[in-house]
Amino acid sequence: MTADESDDGGETEGEGRVTRRRLLTAGGVVGAGAVAGSLSAVYVVSPDVPVDVLEETYANEASEFAEIGGARLHYRDQGPRDAPAVVLMHGFSASLHTWEGWVERLGDDYRIVTLDLPAFGLTGPNENGEYGADYYADVVEELVESLGIDSFVVGGSSMGGEVAWRYALDYPERVEKLALVGAAGYETDGEMTLIRLARMPVVNRVPRHVTPRFAVRDMVESAYADDSLVTDETVDRYYDLIRREGNREAIVRRLRAPADSRADEIPDVDVPTLVMWGEQDTWIPVEHAHRFDDDIPDTRLVTYDGVGHVPMEETPDLSAPDMAEFLEA
Repeated sequence: MTADESDDGGETEGEGRVTRRRLLTAGGVVGAGAVAGSLSAVYVVSPDVPVDVLEETYANEASEFAEIGGARLHYRDQGPRDAPAVVLMHGFSASLHTWEGWVERLGDDYRIVTLDLPAFGLTGPNENGEYGADYYADVVEELVESLGIDSFVVGGSSMGGEVAWRYALDYPERVEKLALVGAAGYETDGEMTLIRLARMPVVNRVPRHVTPRFAVRDMVESAYADDSLVTDETVDRYYDLIRREGNREAIVRRLRAPADSRADEIPDVDVPTLVMWGEQDTWIPVEHAHRFDDDIPDTRLVTYDGVGHVPMEETPDLSAPDMAEFLEA
């Protein structure tokens, strides 16, 4: 995704908003922090929040923690233990809470495992500073092994979608089906912009300390087509968990890691796959849904008019039944 600019380098008011939104959506609040810190003469430091403080609000009776992948992994294992298992990964700057709408609607019939990937949510940073998609796939493998889950449906949103399809490639014997929700995998212009920002020696230090709440709200609203559905509670959750001690440093490290595309392997995915997308997705354009649909041999494509990047959050009443239909097929 590229910023819309006028030919002479200036921006109209409308174009300026699109430019700002696309910088935000390309890499979440890391980009927002970099832009805010670089352009503002006044730096408002947003301090880290201790994890024990955050757990009081964002952990619940279903929350569990385990030493996995060099991190204290936060996960939830909900639903009947003898039901078919579904493992779901969140996107960039998000957390396992993004799936709670599906858990509420599908949890009576399925065992649903969600997790905060290292660098995000309550999990926080790991020991070695590695945060690539293949590492995340190995974290999923270690988790399901510890839970005694032999085979399951794996799914993910955005960044988590890329983790899901890589997992399906690396551990095909475990994967029954694959669900991709606004999934990453093909290169976007906006993604490259944020990677370049994260590698700039001065700029990449800013988002470790400066994370304006207005930027977090703008990020969350940009993920929804109908931003009136974004509540203060949702913004607070994203804002608080991004500031979990160590997360911002870890996010910058993730963005600075060398590129490791495996898009050429996507046609090797060999399981039934649900491709789910919002047609008003400004993070990863809906054209990528059609690329997944074309590249993966056995797919079912579902798109939603008037929905953005996170249909499981924005419209669970529509998306959860479609997921259920896919699981039952």
